[in-house]
Amino acid sequence: MGMDYSALKLKQVGGKFFLSHTIAKEVDKKGIEKESTPILIQHNIVFFRVQVLQNGICTFFYSENGTDFKPIGTPFSAKEGKWIGAKIGFVALRNGFINDAGNVKLDWIRFNKL
Repeated sequence: MGMDYSALKLKQVGGKFFLSHTIAKEVDKKGIEKESTPILIQHNIVFFRVQVLQNGICTFFYSENGTDFKPIGTPFSAKEGKWIGAKIGFVALRNGFINDAGNVKLDWIRFNKL
C-alpha cells in the first residue's frame, strides 16, 4: 500500500502450489512489479514470517512445517504511502470470470518485538 511494496504470492497452477516474492518500487511513478522465480510448495498450508529491522528493512521467510523457515526473495525497504503509513494485508484473487472466488484462510497472526 506504500509507494514501494512487496508481497508473497501463493498460486495454484495445475493442482500444484507455487510461492514467489514480488517487489514493486516507485509505484507512484508507474514502477513495475518484479517477481522471483516461483518455488514449488508441497502442501496447501504455508507459514510466513517477516523480519522488520531498523529503517523498515523487511526480509520474508516461509516454512512448510512451521519450524524450518527459509528466506525468499531479497530484502525490501518499506516506504510510506501518500495517505497512510506502511500496512500489511492479505488478498485472494483468481484469474478469469468464474463463480468461485479465490480464498485465503488465516489461522493466526502474531507480532513480536525482537
